[in-house]
Amino acid sequence: MRFLAAIGSPALLGLALTLSPGEPSHSSAPGAPPIGTAHSSQAVGASIGADCADCHPAVVAAYARTGMGRALGPLVPGELDGLEPVGDGPAGFAYLLEESAGSGWLVESWRDRETGAERRRSAPLSFGIGAGILDRSFAARRGGLLWFAPLEVLSAHGEQPRRAALAPGHMMAPGTRLGTPITEECLACHTDDLPPRDYPLNLIPADWTPHGISCAACHGDAAAHVDWRHAELQGEEVEGGDPILDHSALSVEERLSICARCHLQGDARIALRPGARGIPAPGGDLLESIAIFLPPEPDSDVAFVSQTERTILSPCYLESRSTSLPLTCEVCHDPHASVFERAERARTRAACAKCHPPGSASASAAPCSLPGERHADSDCVTCHMRLTPVFDVAEVAIHDHFIQRTPPPPSRFERIRVKHTTDGRLAPVTWPGTDAPAAGEDPGLAMMAAAIAGFPQVAAPLAERAPGPLSRRLPSYYHLQGLVLEESGRLEEARKAYLRALVLDPSLPESRMNLALLRARLGRTHQAAAGLEELIADHPRAEGAHRNLALVRLRQGDGEGFARSLEQAQRLLPRVENARALADYYRHLGAEAAALRWDAEALTLGP
Repeated sequence: MRFLAAIGSPALLGLALTLSPGEPSHSSAPGAPPIGTAHSSQAVGASIGADCADCHPAVVAAYARTGMGRALGPLVPGELDGLEPVGDGPAGFAYLLEESAGSGWLVESWRDRETGAERRRSAPLSFGIGAGILDRSFAARRGGLLWFAPLEVLSAHGEQPRRAALAPGHMMAPGTRLGTPITEECLACHTDDLPPRDYPLNLIPADWTPHGISCAACHGDAAAHVDWRHAELQGEEVEGGDPILDHSALSVEERLSICARCHLQGDARIALRPGARGIPAPGGDLLESIAIFLPPEPDSDVAFVSQTERTILSPCYLESRSTSLPLTCEVCHDPHASVFERAERARTRAACAKCHPPGSASASAAPCSLPGERHADSDCVTCHMRLTPVFDVAEVAIHDHFIQRTPPPPSRFERIRVKHTTDGRLAPVTWPGTDAPAAGEDPGLAMMAAAIAGFPQVAAPLAERAPGPLSRRLPSYYHLQGLVLEESGRLEEARKAYLRALVLDPSLPESRMNLALLRARLGRTHQAAAGLEELIADHPRAEGAHRNLALVRLRQGDGEGFARSLEQAQRLLPRVENARALADYYRHLGAEAAALRWDAEALTLGP
């Protein structure tokens, strides 16, 4: 009797359970959003800078064309036209992005194992993620939840046409289907207006309006500034100064932090303030609120989001820190203009002349060594910021922001990977020339980083050490410690770690789920069932809790309870595994008609 294989696996804090079902067809899929026009500068400007456009119309219009302004939004009419289906390798699935009835869709197809007939399922696309300058991902809605579509769209480059390709996660793990949840951690660098937090973490309301990064994300409280300025213009007495952020008053590190909040991704990012959501407000030192971990020694591999970490390795940055023109992002980039526009691209590539004027022969500003006839057809970026493939997104190349006199040849990758580290060695990022952050002395943060990066063997010995002053106040530390200890087989210690996480945050659903599963493993099925029932009462759409409750009921010998809970899970999020388990259960009881019904449902859900 097969039923379901095992109690569901615990998950990292901040990641939802990876599930895989959806609506059966275009016509029956509820809530399919119409394709919008949000990538026109007028529409984007209306969402990202409506208040600012009254006084700064040209700036807002230009910013609306940038990657930041277009980082998130509805699909654009025609953007799915002409795309070919893409196969998912040995998994046997094929995927297609298409527009139908004014909406965008992900179409999944496979061959029936017995008849060879093609079967199809569709899921509506809710919005796009990314500006589409290099590539663009899509959010598909299935079971009321948001998932990364298995396909993304790569822009035309060289001889390569614009085309659909497997998303990075599906290249690394074929057959995961709609199994990668879209959570606020995924959205935080694409919008500063996050959806309400719920559980599962990809339970995002269908009426939430996605839009890119607004003016307030970098300038502070724009609405308060508008009120302040309006009162001032009306001649009213205004208390205090302008609430808008004065970037000129920021330190070098604080100015870098504005961009590093999203352009310093790292292999692990750990919020040091419990309950923090999204990226920190502009104006402070990022590394005081988030510990960011990378391999301790730099190499030639470059991630898609690596601009800050590579810039601060550069001699240009290191030697300019104490000068009147330190190298920060805005020295080369106007954040209100797209670098892919011809005039801005030329301005950006000429920025080196601010410190390296033509004909300069000083030690720190050497003249270009290219022959004159070659120099006329080139620029500083071409030679000193190599164009290199990235290790975490296939078929995408960016300019390495580690500015070097003679950069090494670009790295080549046979297979893409998620994390920079390949051995689990990590260290917290430090601003050059500043004191090392306290994160470097906290073994609890090091344990968390190794666990998040996917190296439990590195995290395990660190989990035995006492946490430092930063990690000991984080519920997420004890949650991850519980995961590491549980994987090491130290179940009782893991149970205590989950309980400690819940002392700090009693509502933490991930720890409540893992504690219940651990109690089931320890044979305490009545406690496990009670914990899952309480979780379901608070979060009735938590399909994983219903599914795990079914497994606990099965361990208790309660077949009816097993079927009841698993059928509820299936109503929330249809999964082929659930349908097959229910078919096996009813066939075991001799209820062949019910078993055949579930067999038939399984055939509509997957091979």
